[in-house]
Amino acid sequence: MVRWCAVLIIMGVVIALSSGGGYGNKRNDNHVQEFRTDIVHVDSANLSDRKERPAVLFYHDLHTDAMDGNKNGCKTCHKSISDKDAFRFIPVEKGSKDERMKAYHQRCIGCHNTNLSSGKDAGPVICSGCHVEKPRVKSSAVSARFDKSLHQRHVNGLDKSCQTCHHEYNAKDKKLFYKKGQEGSCSYCHLDSLSKKSENDKTSALNLKQASHLQCIACHETRKNAGKKAGPQRCEECHDSTARKAIAKAPVISRLNMGQKDFMVMKNEKEHIPGAKKNSMEFVPFDHKNHELKNESCRVCHHKALTSCVTCHTVEGSSKGGYVNLEKVMHQSKSQRSCSGCHELKRKTADCAGCHSFDVNWVKDERKNCAHCHVVSKLEKDEAAQASSLIYSRIKENQMCLKSKIPERIVINKLEKKYKPVVFPHKKIVDTLCSKINKNRMSQYFHHEKATLCMGCHHNSPATANPTACSNCHTTVGKDSDRKPGLLGAYHIQCMECHAKMNIRQPESCTACHKEK
Repeated sequence: MVRWCAVLIIMGVVIALSSGGGYGNKRNDNHVQEFRTDIVHVDSANLSDRKERPAVLFYHDLHTDAMDGNKNGCKTCHKSISDKDAFRFIPVEKGSKDERMKAYHQRCIGCHNTNLSSGKDAGPVICSGCHVEKPRVKSSAVSARFDKSLHQRHVNGLDKSCQTCHHEYNAKDKKLFYKKGQEGSCSYCHLDSLSKKSENDKTSALNLKQASHLQCIACHETRKNAGKKAGPQRCEECHDSTARKAIAKAPVISRLNMGQKDFMVMKNEKEHIPGAKKNSMEFVPFDHKNHELKNESCRVCHHKALTSCVTCHTVEGSSKGGYVNLEKVMHQSKSQRSCSGCHELKRKTADCAGCHSFDVNWVKDERKNCAHCHVVSKLEKDEAAQASSLIYSRIKENQMCLKSKIPERIVINKLEKKYKPVVFPHKKIVDTLCSKINKNRMSQYFHHEKATLCMGCHHNSPATANPTACSNCHTTVGKDSDRKPGLLGAYHIQCMECHAKMNIRQPESCTACHKEK
């Protein structure tokens, strides 16, 4: 009788656990996918020399909430919140993989069993409850970006004590220290991923994830325990996309002063050494202050350190810069860290995409295109003033061509059959595009020539007030050999794609543009 009672109790526990009792992995017949931000993959105890069970999906916030009110808090599971061993699971600091597996089982299942015996909610106590072959739960966590607004809030809250977060490492003394003027991004030393040797080396830097959790959560936990206002301690408060959008923005963001100038001339320093080989290209005036305002972090450009680009990316290329030379690093069209790449992204915004998103054969004058940026042929004594003058002399309202040369309307009738000709509101469209250019500083800089805008539609014509008609290139019947659409296709692609790219309402029917005869 006693044996049967024991069996019934065990069956009840198994049934409860298989339905997700308190563990967060909801199971039902509909196989509904669940998303969480707090998933930690526990697989450090897996053995490579034999087949193992799947990694455990550990729900961290679930356990953090369960520890609320517990006097030990994070230390219930973690040895420390203040040193390099912070947030490591207590029993698995050392030992073989078998010993680690045993430690996890003893501590985790032991805690679950204790809660069950006390009538509390508890997690699984059987293998398949933790090691799920095809879990229905997936991570929805996003990167916890520390932008300028968050930085400002910490500066305000910590009374501008930079040493609270920023430090350097003294390899000789094996200690951290603060050096004023050397404050940089955490990621400059704490990389996204470190080698296995580095992760286990007590004298090496932690990876970015470890360092961030140690620096941020440990500080928040310490402040909370001291009764002070503290930041997030749960995963979803930093890694949930909705929660991140709800974080209050700092009303005023002070400029981070690292001794940088507002304006400068970007150049290769070697070219001003007497006798050194000169580069054929002119130098580039650069508005550093404005670029700071447009980006949420200095790391957008300064991805390795807060130093000049030429420190790593030389004219010839060096190992320090991954052998990516200066010319390439500035002109990589698919990298946001390069000048060309960042500008290319800006051209894809709704206000610009109508002209800049088409894959067409633009008429290009390479030397003229380069001259948009490379305009400093001879350096003056005050380089900052020279750069400022050259930039602002080109940032001005775009007046387009002479008003008398812009047709009010254009009648498109070359394909007139079933429908009446299309009356194209030419001047209205030009004025609209002009207004979009004039509300953007960068657009004003690159569209300072009056006829540049015309090339958005007249893409095979030079910048002129009298561009050629579409029918000069696009015939009524397209030819595959030309790789150009016929005139009908060209009209529809140009107009309808422009509407789509610029988020303009599309015509609901053909007769919105073409009146029936």
